[in-house]
Amino acid sequence: ADVVLPEERGDAMAEAERLAAVRSLLDRAIELDPGGAAHARYALGMYHLLSEHFALARAELDRAISAFRNRPDVYTRSGLLDRADLHHSLAVCLEGGNPRTVLSAGTRLLESTTEELRIPSWMLDSVLTALGTADVELAGRMFGALVKQRGEDIVPTLAQLATDIPAVALAFLERSRKDGLSSSRRAEAAKTALCGLLRHEALLDEADEALGTVL
Repeated sequence: ADVVLPEERGDAMAEAERLAAVRSLLDRAIELDPGGAAHARYALGMYHLLSEHFALARAELDRAISAFRNRPDVYTRSGLLDRADLHHSLAVCLEGGNPRTVLSAGTRLLESTTEELRIPSWMLDSVLTALGTADVELAGRMFGALVKQRGEDIVPTLAQLATDIPAVALAFLERSRKDGLSSSRRAEAAKTALCGLLRHEALLDEADEALGTVL
């Protein structure tokens, strides 16, 4: 329960170093009891996730979650299973690979993301890139969920990603269409969308729409 996924990358590196200091003990626990070392596998999976070794993280978290689900009375009550599901979904998305697998993990991630279970800021660009590659609509839904959960304060952070991630640029275009926003916020969203969309030749029609909103 003390293993966390910090909001800031620097804190994540410090947490990874803390786990690295006991890695030999985790490996030894798995060696002594390969079928029953779920806690050690979870901690080791978190070490790899914090260290941004996503394939290794996914493999260890796969095994840990399987064991956790065999004891729902323990892990559901403590909330650890929900946290483990979030961390596993992040590892799958960030590992990349089969788009169908990423889509499935992204859907779970969207469903499990709450104020208590949140994607840290330093992972947002990688997560949205992975989701946008697998399914633009899902990336847009994640964009909407992030804004709804964290409020307008997250919008400038997401705006920085629009030029590099087409799905985010499209999400800002969708934001510019919303009647519930003020005219100034819709115009700002259209400007952000336009800057991103112009970088992608396949999205010039959408860029034209954004330009019309700006003008």
